[in-house]
Amino acid sequence: MHAIHRFVLLPGALLVALVAAACEPTVAALPRLTDPDEIIEEALKTTAELDYVHLAVEVEARGAQLGGEMSYVADADIDLGRREFHAVIDGSLGFFGDNQVELLVVGTETFSRADGAGPWQRSEIAAGTDPRAAIPPNPAIAAALQAVLADPSVEPELRGMEACGGGECYHVVATITPELIGRLMDGAIFGAPPGQEAQPVDPGIPPVTLDILVDERTRNLVSVATTVTMEGISANITAELSNHDIELRIVAPPPSQVEDASSNEGGGFVDSEILDSVEDQLDEDGY
Repeated sequence: MHAIHRFVLLPGALLVALVAAACEPTVAALPRLTDPDEIIEEALKTTAELDYVHLAVEVEARGAQLGGEMSYVADADIDLGRREFHAVIDGSLGFFGDNQVELLVVGTETFSRADGAGPWQRSEIAAGTDPRAAIPPNPAIAAALQAVLADPSVEPELRGMEACGGGECYHVVATITPELIGRLMDGAIFGAPPGQEAQPVDPGIPPVTLDILVDERTRNLVSVATTVTMEGISANITAELSNHDIELRIVAPPPSQVEDASSNEGGGFVDSEILDSVEDQLDEDGY
């Protein structure tokens, strides 16, 4: 089950990384491109320049191992420079029912509440446990993704132009082979541990096709979508980028609306009790 989770989450992680940054708006229209490799290269090059973004991710997955159908929509305003964000996640999570979680990360403080009501629960991210510390700088992410999509096994195709956001977008399709996916799962994007040997490619991993939209005028990355199917689980994943570099400020809730969480031993962004209940449910169901 853990391998299935990794595979289902990998395309989502790749999509989020792809749309985690885009360029500053450009006043003058740029010349129209015809080379899909150049279109992708231009879009990724802009990622290093983005400071702020609104990111919307939608996931729909179905399969008996998920308890039927699982879906969620996450909307987030992100300050990429400070690695702070405000996110609202609405989901129907199969075994675990319907949930809404609102998250705020400001400095080393995490605030969360359910269903948009009640007091915020505050937790302090302990020194040495902040997961953001492992995220490379934006230029490094852009360079790594460029290396992935420049792999000889990836042959992007320009499918034409599509209307988007009051203008037109390049529609590029790129397929990631099972062999390349295996390398990604071994840590090819952000670097594998020293001395780690490459693992054999899982024969059950299918190719993953990415539908990419890039704004013709600004060459901003606008959206990436894919559908993946593996071992009875089918997932549709879409990530959309908007408000390119529109400045925003992530602030903590008023003190009168905040309660300190009883504990957050893991130092992460999700309450440890929620994670424990999920793991217990999976164990009971044989996963």
